[in-house]
Amino acid sequence: MAARFACARTLDIIRSIRQYGPKVAMKTSTQFFQSRCIVYSSVLREKYFSDQHEWVDVNENIAKVGITNYAQAKLGELVYVELPDVDAEVDKDDITGTVESVKAASDIYSPVSGTIKEVNEELSANPGLLNTAAESDGWVYTIELSQPEELNELMDLDAYKALCVDEEE
Repeated sequence: MAARFACARTLDIIRSIRQYGPKVAMKTSTQFFQSRCIVYSSVLREKYFSDQHEWVDVNENIAKVGITNYAQAKLGELVYVELPDVDAEVDKDDITGTVESVKAASDIYSPVSGTIKEVNEELSANPGLLNTAAESDGWVYTIELSQPEELNELMDLDAYKALCVDEEE
């Protein structure tokens, strides 16, 4: 009986993950061995983009957030980054920080709702990291998603590239 409950509970977890929408891809295989249900799953990582030029790289229920290469190029040489507070709860589209360049300042908006778990302290000492590695080592913060379904409102890479082309016209 306990093994059946474990299998049912595992399948409930899988259903919950799947409800987050088509953008979160999941590969699942189930193996039954001696009345035990073992589920192997891996959530494929995918990067999402907001229309305010932030990116979100999701891994399970934690996401890294940063500004896009397009945004940093438009801002120019970055000289200051204001980071959010760890453990702050934010809603989608809340201001979570600021970046300043020699020619402009711009707010960083949260593309998703959740709790800030970590900030990239290296940006305080080296804001230029956003210019050289905006979509990798220049991440701004990590956030624990409180509403993963909001990922469905964000763009994939092709849609984001189209947005950038439209802004250039």
